[in-house]
Amino acid sequence: MKKGIFIVLLCFFILSGCKSKAEIKDLSIVDALGIDMEEDGTVNLTFQFYKAPSGDAKDEGKVEYYEASGETVRDALINAEILGNKKIYMSHNNIIIVGEETARMGFSKFTDAFERSRDIRENVIVVISDGKASEVMKTEKESNEGGQNESLKKMILNYKDNTKAYKITLLEICENLKNESRDFFVPIIKKGDSKKIKTEGIALFKEDKMVGKLSEGESFGIIFLRSKGTQGIVIVENPLGQEGEISLDFIKTKTKIKKENDKIKIQVQSSGRIWETTANIDFTDIKILEKLEEEFENKIKDMIKTAIEKATFSAGSDILGVKEKLNINDISKAVFEYDIKVNIVGYGLIADKAA
Repeated sequence: MKKGIFIVLLCFFILSGCKSKAEIKDLSIVDALGIDMEEDGTVNLTFQFYKAPSGDAKDEGKVEYYEASGETVRDALINAEILGNKKIYMSHNNIIIVGEETARMGFSKFTDAFERSRDIRENVIVVISDGKASEVMKTEKESNEGGQNESLKKMILNYKDNTKAYKITLLEICENLKNESRDFFVPIIKKGDSKKIKTEGIALFKEDKMVGKLSEGESFGIIFLRSKGTQGIVIVENPLGQEGEISLDFIKTKTKIKKENDKIKIQVQSSGRIWETTANIDFTDIKILEKLEEEFENKIKDMIKTAIEKATFSAGSDILGVKEKLNINDISKAVFEYDIKVNIVGYGLIADKAA
């Protein structure tokens, strides 16, 4: 008897299990989402969708775009489903692009909807667009027939390979918004000369609002500290006063930010190898090597100092958690000290370029 009941129940689940599942052809699978908000609070969403398979080889990999607006994020999503006559499927979304003006209004105006949603992944990448998000996504469409911005995604996803890009996820932003002891920053993307999209520094936040920017060159110091110098290069002039430049590729870096005598001490210990040079230098000469290490130390110190001062004093963004460390309310009163050490541990297969 029990065996018979089990078989009946098993058949019931097998036959009815797929009843509530949507067919792929009835879904709009989102690959990228753009968010722009108007001053009156209207939410404008720009969607990039995977194009449904049609059997035509030339359509393979192509995407579609359309826009929808609403009083809230959820309202705009519902309107998008009505316009497209398909259910919006967000679980495959790779990136959220937030317009600059929207970022200046505040992330909390739309992050609540994403935190509560079961469809949006917490590890989706977030970037700020230089201008409206919709304009950046349209540029992507114009510059690439398939519309897939793979170069941008790869650059951000592989952020550990360089110090010119930085990755932050929706989850990390939401956690930062709940943590009042430290502000955060988000990478900026913009239109390139050839209509390609490229990264362009970072956006600085104070609480949930964007309050300033650092250019690609200025942002190096902050990204270097946060990523602990995982990869990337620093270039210095020939320390011997002659023509040429030397590039140092980082292998390992340890960073520490701590309170010491009512000051914030920035400590960096980095090792690297000579990656490239256009200078005539004998890298086997210990005195020259020590002088070169000093040059790299000074360059890294200047880059970190520039980034911290512009972020902390000019924009008022406490991205290092200084107020909590020093127990102060006014971040402009913070004093910084720098202790930078660089050790050159290799110079490639060519030891002596001068020889």
